[in-house]
Amino acid sequence: MKVVVHVDGGARGNPGPAAAAAVISSPGGEVLDEAAERIGTATNNVAEYRGLLLGLERARALGATEVEVVNDSELVAKQVSGAYKVKHADMKPLHAAARQALGGFERWTIRSVPRAQNAGADALVNQALDADPDGADAEPEPAAAPPPVPHRAGGTDYATYLLIDDLLGLQRPLTPDAHDELLFIIVHQSYELWFKLILHELTRARDELLAGRAHTAVPRLSRTVAIERLLLDHLDVLETMGPEGFLEFRDPLEPASGFQSVQFRQIEWISGLRDTFPRDAEPPPGPDLYEAFVACAGLPEDEEARLEALADLYRDHDGDPARAWLYRVAERLIDHDEGVALWRHHHVLMAAREIGTRRGTGGSPGVPYLKTTLDRRFYPELWAVRVRL
Repeated sequence: MKVVVHVDGGARGNPGPAAAAAVISSPGGEVLDEAAERIGTATNNVAEYRGLLLGLERARALGATEVEVVNDSELVAKQVSGAYKVKHADMKPLHAAARQALGGFERWTIRSVPRAQNAGADALVNQALDADPDGADAEPEPAAAPPPVPHRAGGTDYATYLLIDDLLGLQRPLTPDAHDELLFIIVHQSYELWFKLILHELTRARDELLAGRAHTAVPRLSRTVAIERLLLDHLDVLETMGPEGFLEFRDPLEPASGFQSVQFRQIEWISGLRDTFPRDAEPPPGPDLYEAFVACAGLPEDEEARLEALADLYRDHDGDPARAWLYRVAERLIDHDEGVALWRHHHVLMAAREIGTRRGTGGSPGVPYLKTTLDRRFYPELWAVRVRL
């Protein structure tokens, strides 16, 4: 019997309170079993391996003879398949346990997918972490526990905590002697890391607004805006590459494209721009930021009445702390909207500088397409309210 095993693990703090989860389904998508467990304090990588081991254990209990493992950790997938070496001593026992468990099946495969395509297991991890927060660091009763992870005497160190060896091994240019390709890879990998943090902050801001806490949403939005200013500086660094340097390695990039950044599309989605989200990806759950703001502020459902209420908020908020915080949220949302718009504009100029009128590597018209994105706005009502004042 073949099963598909979606596995995931996560740690809040890395290391921090951690959990592992697995969803076992038939090849047709019918869920056969699912499980999640807290694993005490661990790193994300340890949690990912524990999720893998949990999924294999549950698949074996179902009588599976063939497993297709799906996770969202390229590192773990490549280590288990043998494409990457396991360098960290604390990962080797988990890697060995995973290989041993896989060896008990007649056939197995493992692959990594974007996080959005592993939503079921990811949700179980977060449910496990959200449950009983007071017991976040308590170790669960082990069931067929994997070998213990060695702990460095005296704690961790800089390279181990930040996984520097793994990080520096993630830049793999495709074109020999193309000097600027390393720059291109690092800038775009940096973008994805910042996108991850932006999503982290925007999701928290949205949740704070839904809970009626405008004052705690403001710092999250302010941090997002600060990151977006930094993203503009990344383009300045990228523009130190001349067009001739880019052309040395551009052709092998096809059909890769920035359009394929699921995280950027998730940022658009949670910010309120939903028509750009890819059909084959899983959008972030819950309402968007503006819907959360409207709920927090108690604004009317009717658009005309809502604009008038917004105008009143802008005119009269200084004497009421609650209204003052709502005003600050509205202005931080505008800052966020403007920050992304400025990045789009600078990105168009950077692309024109590098490729001129060439088509994009992903098959788009290139710069002409990018120009069509310049007028996109997340919060048209917050821009329109200026006319009402």
